[in-house]
Amino acid sequence: MAFLKSEESSRLYKNFSYIFLSQGASSIIYFLALIYLARIFGPQGFGKIGFVEGLMMSLLVIASFGTDIVLVKEIAIDNKRLKNTNYTGSAIFLRAAMGVLSFLLLVTITFFLKFEPELKTLIIIYGTSILFLLLNVEWAFQGIERMEYCGISYLIREGVFAILVFSFIRGKNQILFAGFFYSASRLAYSGYLLYKFFKVSGKIPLAADPAICKTLLKNAAPIGLIYIFSQVIWNFGLISLGIWETKESVGYYNAALKPILFYLMFINAYFIALFPLISSYSEKSMQSLQELLSKTAENGLTVSIPIIFSGTILAKRLIETVYGKEYEPATLPFQILLCACLIVFINTTYSRTLLVLNSKTCSAIIGIQSLICIIFSILLIKSFSAAGVCAAIIIEEIIGFALYYTALSRLAEIKIPFYKFLTKPLVASVFLVVFLKMFYKYNLIFLLFGGIAIYIFVLVVLNKVQVDRKSVETGL
Repeated sequence: MAFLKSEESSRLYKNFSYIFLSQGASSIIYFLALIYLARIFGPQGFGKIGFVEGLMMSLLVIASFGTDIVLVKEIAIDNKRLKNTNYTGSAIFLRAAMGVLSFLLLVTITFFLKFEPELKTLIIIYGTSILFLLLNVEWAFQGIERMEYCGISYLIREGVFAILVFSFIRGKNQILFAGFFYSASRLAYSGYLLYKFFKVSGKIPLAADPAICKTLLKNAAPIGLIYIFSQVIWNFGLISLGIWETKESVGYYNAALKPILFYLMFINAYFIALFPLISSYSEKSMQSLQELLSKTAENGLTVSIPIIFSGTILAKRLIETVYGKEYEPATLPFQILLCACLIVFINTTYSRTLLVLNSKTCSAIIGIQSLICIIFSILLIKSFSAAGVCAAIIIEEIIGFALYYTALSRLAEIKIPFYKFLTKPLVASVFLVVFLKMFYKYNLIFLLFGGIAIYIFVLVVLNKVQVDRKSVETGL
């Protein structure tokens, strides 16, 4: 990235490496634990876990209300805020108080729900993790770009969960154990970050300045709405299927959704590392911001397009290999969600930029997306079950793309030429698809690695042709 200063470039790659590797490894660990739970509990039990996670994560986002993002942004702009004990103490107090209130709200809601006792208990057990997650101070380390602490905390979080799951869960009657282990792992995660915060700052500040808390909430409101709306998009399906359809349907949707969320975690890792730089460039150089986003788009499409093509073709085999044949109905939802991933990546690039430039506009767009998702999910869920929920996600992402593109073009004249970066990945993917179709019945590992090799080879050839053509044109 020639537009970056060497120090900034080095810092970006260092931060991205920490986040990418640690979040990648921790996501794999967590995904393996979920696969194990899916096989042990079956579609019905796994559906219960998916429903509870969807409900719990929705409340967690309401509790956090975007305060973590505001804290990262403010500390990234002025690192001195981290040494202000009144500021950091008030931030910790505010988030902890919001966690307690959200947990009490969850307990109240659960009391009135007409669910079986086991499911109610599972909701409460999973819900205790809200208390622990709101105590984490990851925002402090992201703000000063000490991503190594964040990375280690991810590994602790998912490592503890996986170790407990693999060590103790053996049968379908142990589903409550999954909730206990989930909460315990989140306690370990937040505990580690608080310990490191104490080591770095010398103490954990205790303060509750009403003015600071009020300002944080005011600044976080647009971002909080954005995150609430985002959770609606990804969790409304789990919750609505749990209410209107069978727990098996939730299990199939959950099985299709988890690999997609696993993939999206890598996208999120990149943008976590990129967010401080986007914030900085938005204040200093719009040209550098434009170039940064264009390079991000090029790299993201090069990686995303072959994943979507190969995943769609091999969907049935992948689902049955990972979860077992009883999860075969998850194939179609998985294919639909894969197709949505490309638009999700593009929209993430736009939304994170718009979040910095004009959080209110970003909030409005995501609000429209979530409303569209709810409407189409309700319209399609009765006829198409999990596949209908997935189709609703594609519809709202397409509409979201049009809104983001228009908003950024008008607001900052930022136009990311995604279409310019599609040609080579699409051409290389044609060869990938031909290979997968020809050898579809061969070993799955052979197909995956063979497909990767062919895709990379074609890309290298296409890049060489482009370089040679430019050399000829320069010579002329």
